[in-house]
Amino acid sequence: MRLEIATKMLLELDLILKQPSDITPLIYLNAPWSPSATASDSASVHSISNSHSTHKLSTSSKDVVTIKTFLCSTKYTQNEVLLKLLNWEKQLVSDMNEMMSVLKKFTFVGEVEIVKFLQDIFDALFGILISSINQQGELDDLIFNALVTILGIVSDRRFMNFRPVLDVYIEKHFSCAAASSSLIRSMNRLVSDPTTPENAQNLRSAIKVWQYIFKIIIRSRELQRTKEVNMGLSGDYVEKQFKEGLYDLFKSIDKLMSITTPQSIIGTQTLALQHFASIFADLGKCFDPENLAQIAIRFTESVRLPKGKLLAYKLLVILQFCRGPLFENAKSRAILLRRVVEWVTDHMVKLRECNGKMEFDYVLPLLRLC
Repeated sequence: MRLEIATKMLLELDLILKQPSDITPLIYLNAPWSPSATASDSASVHSISNSHSTHKLSTSSKDVVTIKTFLCSTKYTQNEVLLKLLNWEKQLVSDMNEMMSVLKKFTFVGEVEIVKFLQDIFDALFGILISSINQQGELDDLIFNALVTILGIVSDRRFMNFRPVLDVYIEKHFSCAAASSSLIRSMNRLVSDPTTPENAQNLRSAIKVWQYIFKIIIRSRELQRTKEVNMGLSGDYVEKQFKEGLYDLFKSIDKLMSITTPQSIIGTQTLALQHFASIFADLGKCFDPENLAQIAIRFTESVRLPKGKLLAYKLLVILQFCRGPLFENAKSRAILLRRVVEWVTDHMVKLRECNGKMEFDYVLPLLRLC
């Protein structure tokens, strides 16, 4: 049963300690219990004190005990934004503006609250994604940003114990077969406009969790294929549209890697080089080895004139390709091996001609590994 109203927020009470002098329990218990005692409380105490004039209570501003309460629950929440999201079918489905407001505010919900309700939040977000209120896709990007927020939290080393929970959810509990196209479009919109301040930040956050984004996309398509088989449909057209959507996304990523201005784009490109290889284990469920090798080649060769750390991370992604599923398969290895030799040889030649010690320090250890 899901709670539909927020529990009371954190409570903090200051209790005054009395210094008794030959008093009865009745006088003590009727004395003001806090600095915020009401007038009626004071009057009551005053009348009692008058009737027991020989018994007095003295107080000191230092004699105070502070009591704080904190709700620790995996069933109840004190966050109203999270509560509305979890009960979106009753509280938000008829109000688009309020729905958008809640999704925008979700990124500010506390991390601990989010991981406590991980599966429920995922179910709510994917439910909204395919609901009638989002028929035109107005909420796609807000939902995508919310998903990135959750995945970013789970990827944080502080919450690494929740990664198995996320893996189990994707494999066993995730059921949104129609999510892939929306997620691909939202990701593509970010990658296609990487330099605006708002998009740049959102894009970097999304790149950091590429592994899980693509895992959800691929899992969604697997569920869709199962439905097509059960309905007796071939699914060829849907499969073609799905792959075209991914190819368009990879083209946008390649274009992102070829940009040389503004200078701040280097940070985004560096993140892309760090995380790109992590998506190939799941891509192998949709693409044959030859196509996977071509995707890797186009991405690597789109990085033009790399220097410093960018050059080091380009070599690192090559190393990750060599140690990952692309080299485990004979067909993709045969295609990729020749290019790897060319890339490493080219960088070794440039290293000999390089006069900058910074590039030498970054690149030499990686060349040895390659």
